[in-house]
Amino acid sequence: MARICSNCSTDITYKPEFDGLRGSLCFKCKYTFDEFGGEAYFFAKREYEKRLSVWESEYGAKWAVYNQKLIYVSYGETIQTCLFLISFIFVFFKQIDTFVNFLLVCFILWPINKIHRSFIEKGACPSPPKPPVPISGLLKSEPVMFLNYDFDHYKLSSLYNEWQGYPPDWSIRKTICRQRDDHKCQLCGQTEHLHVHHIKPVSYFSNHTLKNLIVLCRSCHMKQEYWNHNVLVWEHIRANRKFLVRAYTRKNGKVVLSHFSKRGKRGRFWKNVKNTRFKNLHK
Repeated sequence: MARICSNCSTDITYKPEFDGLRGSLCFKCKYTFDEFGGEAYFFAKREYEKRLSVWESEYGAKWAVYNQKLIYVSYGETIQTCLFLISFIFVFFKQIDTFVNFLLVCFILWPINKIHRSFIEKGACPSPPKPPVPISGLLKSEPVMFLNYDFDHYKLSSLYNEWQGYPPDWSIRKTICRQRDDHKCQLCGQTEHLHVHHIKPVSYFSNHTLKNLIVLCRSCHMKQEYWNHNVLVWEHIRANRKFLVRAYTRKNGKVVLSHFSKRGKRGRFWKNVKNTRFKNLHK
C-alpha cells in the first residue's frame, strides 16, 4: 500500500516517514516545519493570520480610536499621581494649606478619570487575536520516525541492519539510496557533494535500513541537529583525524618508529560513543 506525505503529497512508500499532526510527513516537510518553529506553530500561524485579517477589517479603525482615548485617560491619571506626590513636598516645607489644596484636586480628578475610563471601556471592541509562540526553534525536537522493519522492497540482508559501524554491504545500500532519491539532496536539490545520511544515528540505537537513510548534500548534512547529529559529525572528524606518534622504545626494547595514527579506528570509536549514550540513557 502506497504512503503519501500529508503536506506535499509525495510518495514516501520507500522513503523515511515521520509522524505529523495531519498524517505522515516526508523528511523535507518535517525539516521545513521544524525550521519554521514546529508543525503546530505553522498551522496556528496560518490560522492566526486569517483571524487577524478578519479582525482588522471589522474592528481595526475602531480599535485605533479606542487606544487613542485610553492614552488621554492615562495622561489624566499620570497628572493625578504627580499632583498627589508633589503635595507631600509642601508638608516638608510646612505649607499645610497648599498640601490640602493639592489633595482636594487629586480627589476631584480621581472620580473624573474613573468615570472617563469606564465610559470608554463600555464602547470597547474585541481585542486583536494573540499570535502563537514557536515551540522550540530550529530542529530542537526529535522526530518520531516510522521505521518499517518488516517491509524490505530491495531484498537487502537483514543481518546487516543492526551492524556495528558501517555494514559490509554499505556500498550497495548507498547506491540504492542514491537511486531512490534521484541522486540529489532531498532538502535543497543539489546534485554535487552528496552524502548518505543516517536520520537517527546508529549510536542512538538505530539501524542501516533504507527507511533510516536519506541523501543530503554536504552543507545540509552538516546542519542537521536531530539527535545532536552536527556534534556527531565533528566527533567523527576528530576520530578520523591523524596525529603524529613520535618514535619511542617499548619496555621489551623494541623501537617503534614515528608514524601517523588515527584517534579512533573504524567501529571502535562509535562503539564507545554508543556505550556512553547507553549509560547516560539509563542513569
